[in-house]
Amino acid sequence: MTQEQKEKFLAVQTYEEYIKREKEFRKLNPKDREIMEHFYSLLEKAPKIEYYNGEAYTIFPDGSRMIGGPGMIAVKEKGYKSVEDYEKRSHEEWLKKQEQS
Repeated sequence: MTQEQKEKFLAVQTYEEYIKREKEFRKLNPKDREIMEHFYSLLEKAPKIEYYNGEAYTIFPDGSRMIGGPGMIAVKEKGYKSVEDYEKRSHEEWLKKQEQS
């Protein structure tokens, strides 16, 4: 572990950024208190996952839910605010297709 690697890790602000760069930080010393405290602070910011009827839901800090695990964050970034929003828009699209048929 170098001081430069440690500084780069401590500059990471989100759990998502950490995941993207995880390989870069594998040689960090897990016994280093500063590294562990920062790692746990990143985990606290990570989206939580709950399961309901066998389906994974990502729970975002604002309390909204999205079907799927962490990969569904991209869907939320495309404009869906919650599971309910996703389901409503999907149903509206389905209704439009039915009307066109």
